Amino acid sequence: TRDPESALTFAASLNDVMGNELALSAMREWARKDAEAALAYIDRQDDPVFRIKLHQGLAQGLAEEDPQTALRWASDHLQSKVRSEAIGKIVRAAANRDIHQAAELISNMNPGGAMNIATRELLQRWGNEGLQKNDAMYQWIGSLEDLHTRDHAIEFLSSRLDDEGKGGLIAFVSGDYGNLASDSMLQLAAKLRTRQDPESAIPWAKSLPPDRSARVVRLVTELQASK
Repeated sequence: TRDPESALTFAASLNDVMGNELALSAMREWARKDAEAALAYIDRQDDPVFRIKLHQGLAQGLAEEDPQTALRWASDHLQSKVRSEAIGKIVRAAANRDIHQAAELISNMNPGGAMNIATRELLQRWGNEGLQKNDAMYQWIGSLEDLHTRDHAIEFLSSRLDDEGKGGLIAFVSGDYGNLASDSMLQLAAKLRTRQDPESAIPWAKSLPPDRSARVVRLVTELQASK
């Protein structure tokens, strides 16, 4: 707070893990108070690994004050993987403050690696509010215009549903937003449901909404025939 440059010099003298965390924290605080001075300090550093950590801290500090400005800064000053990671951290900071604002930020991004990383960060935070009854999250995924980004979001969501156990994925496929399910999610749900109760698996599949019922009935039939 009093002397960020000295704090960063001290952080650089420590071991990698502790030094990096302290540098990240110090740069984040400095960026919130004087972004231009913080960026000038980064430009004077020779160690590329240390510079990456400082850039991440700067992005987080800017995001806490103005996420939109932080995104513009990252796009203008960073490149490749470093830019994508920084944008992910910006979106994470924005989501911690206002999840809907973070979702809007992503919706206005250009498709690509940075947007995918940002989407994962958003869904990680959004998913903590619950995966089953989270209409706003599923509506946002469905609104994504870029199909690759939407598929990426759904696959990430699938991994989170798997973590909830067998019932999580089956409930999603059966629910109001099951139309978003990928083929791999439908296949896994059919397999899980068939294992749970083979006799009721076909009636369950037939009870699904028309947009996925025929596909799941066929999957369940194939699974039962293969035994």
